[in-house]
Amino acid sequence: MQMESVEGQCRSSGQYDSVELKATHYSQDQRFSMELSSHLAQEVRTQQSEEVPQVRQQVLNGDYKINIDSLAAQIMLLGGVC
Repeated sequence: MQMESVEGQCRSSGQYDSVELKATHYSQDQRFSMELSSHLAQEVRTQQSEEVPQVRQQVLNGDYKINIDSLAAQIMLLGGVC
């Protein structure tokens, strides 16, 4: 998309972004569920971002050890490895 500046304003070739906002009323259970899933997702991202550099350094140093019991439990829980 080509943009031109005209005295502090932008003019484009006719394509514009749009945003649609809707007010939606959720039940108390739906709000709780959405807040809980958001909180859990944030915890997972934080946990992973903290552990990755540590594991990477252990692998580089040759110190990384696999917990066979934990791996087996996860395989059983997930029904196999893809």
